[in-house]
Amino acid sequence: MLKCCHIRVAESRDIKPFEEIFIWGKLEDKNEKFTRDSYIEGTEHFQQRTGLLTAPIKISAEMMNDENKFPKCVLNTTDKSIRVYREQTAATIQELPKVSVGEQLTTQQRENLEVLIQKNTQVFDYPGNSGFTTTIEHTIPTAVSDPIVCHPRRHNLGLTQKINEAVGNHVKSGHLTPSKSPWAFPIVPVLKPDKTVRLCVDYRPLNKITQNDPYPTGNLQEVLDNLSGANYFSVIDLAQGYLQVPLAKEDRPKTAFRTPTGFWEWTRMPYGLKGSPPTFSRLMQKVLGHIAPHRLALYMADISIISKTFEETVISHQCRSSSKWIFLFQDL
Repeated sequence: MLKCCHIRVAESRDIKPFEEIFIWGKLEDKNEKFTRDSYIEGTEHFQQRTGLLTAPIKISAEMMNDENKFPKCVLNTTDKSIRVYREQTAATIQELPKVSVGEQLTTQQRENLEVLIQKNTQVFDYPGNSGFTTTIEHTIPTAVSDPIVCHPRRHNLGLTQKINEAVGNHVKSGHLTPSKSPWAFPIVPVLKPDKTVRLCVDYRPLNKITQNDPYPTGNLQEVLDNLSGANYFSVIDLAQGYLQVPLAKEDRPKTAFRTPTGFWEWTRMPYGLKGSPPTFSRLMQKVLGHIAPHRLALYMADISIISKTFEETVISHQCRSSSKWIFLFQDL
């Protein structure tokens, strides 16, 4: 997840009439550290309150000092001196997405790609920007049945702590909410390579009474066939793709589960539901429908945009979902 934090003015000072200067800012969170290229942009509130114009700026990791101070360009367009005050919130800093670019691309192509990324930073995943789609909503159509209640499973202390951390993160992101549901299912925590927990739930009893969704989830052989004849390949990794799909309010109680810290239900489409793959495939087809089928290799949450020229690649990249990484390379 990309970091994002407010920047406050480090020292009070006066900006002379028609003066354009750099002022120093510092992170609002003193414990936060930015170790990669980032993008600084003035807040609308700061510009309205002070009357100063602020220019966005990209700073490299090498420009960040140990005190976490950052330069911010401001312009006074008035004929009066304007004072900025210490600790005044002036800007936000956001890490730029990790972009791995093939060595075959020219310098101009790399610059064009960088501009494209900066124009679309809002679609990348960072704290406070856990987005969701309004294009589709997941439902859980079930046969007439009494609510299903399953007993929770025991977990060791170390795993329980990781489960609690995962629940806390999902609650903070708006993925989970406290529940009073008559339904209940056991959690199945899955350890990821980074030692964090993927919070899965055993919905097999629920899936047995859920109606089938016949929407196709993609044919892997067709995806591979589409790669033929292409010169440029862009691979997009969605950030928690399923959790970008809202769950119908009336069906949320059906997803309820217990943890040592409480009783929860999902507000977004969770992993493990029978109808999740068809719903997600339907969403991807709607979101990426502007791209010709022979220029898109799509299989569930794995997205590859393929093209014969770099210009076609830039035109195709109109991202509308939260993403973690983009890789652009030439000649697979």
